Amino acid sequence: MDFKTSQKLYSPARINKYVNACAGNKAKTMQLYRSNVRLCQRFFGVLNLFEVILRNAINDHYIAYFADADWIVNQADVYKDITHIREFRNRIAHHEPICFDGSGNISTTFARKHYKLICDYIAYFGQRQEDVINWAERPDEILSKIDSLTK
Repeated sequence: MDFKTSQKLYSPARINKYVNACAGNKAKTMQLYRSNVRLCQRFFGVLNLFEVILRNAINDHYIAYFADADWIVNQADVYKDITHIREFRNRIAHHEPICFDGSGNISTTFARKHYKLICDYIAYFGQRQEDVINWAERPDEILSKIDSLTK
């Protein structure tokens, strides 16, 4: 698909973030946009697995802590610690860019930070990230590809 058609289909407002990050280079813009879509796809599986084990670990912990199988009804604010992961997941689910810094420049820092956070929590739950994430495609290859676009 050519650049003009992509802009029309995906909207200039969405594509222009990528145009700005790629200094107007249309080929690089489309490559970055496609790479961001693929990166979101890779993270979706990782986040899916993480959310399941996180919910189960939190539930098990608080059932024991509160000695109450219905703890969640009375303690709904316990999830505040995972707000950032939920926001990351929502960005991915809505195909928002996760390959920029706060100024709109190409950067994998945001995605890498959240990936590390997810892996840290997996370890906190007493699991090896390789065992858990092995069921999903890892984002490492696409993160590196996006990093190469900054050169």
